[in-house]
Amino acid sequence: EMKLLTYFRVLKIPQQLSTRAIHQSTVARARVTIRDALNSAMKEEIERDQNVFVLGEEVAQYDGAYKVTRGLWKTFGDNRIIDTPITEAGFAGIAVGAAMAGLRPICEFMTFNFSMQA
Repeated sequence: EMKLLTYFRVLKIPQQLSTRAIHQSTVARARVTIRDALNSAMKEEIERDQNVFVLGEEVAQYDGAYKVTRGLWKTFGDNRIIDTPITEAGFAGIAVGAAMAGLRPICEFMTFNFSMQA
């Protein structure tokens, strides 16, 4: 904190903007779960870029095993949110091929362990 105060003095920032004032400010912070942050980021990218799509097991109709893709299938449909069979190596390969062809796949695995197999 002392280092930061020194920077404030060097930059000639008024004392009322010290770290103590900043920490006591009335800026509201929203609590967001990692799941909701990922969902929001995916939705934003799918809206921004026509080449982005999601594929994986149960990501569409079931909203993902951990609900990370909740609501995306209803919003973007079957062409952008794609349920795959339980074949991790298969849809990992599809994602790699799609990326090589210029698309931007988001490949969701139920657990990280399965991605290591693929």
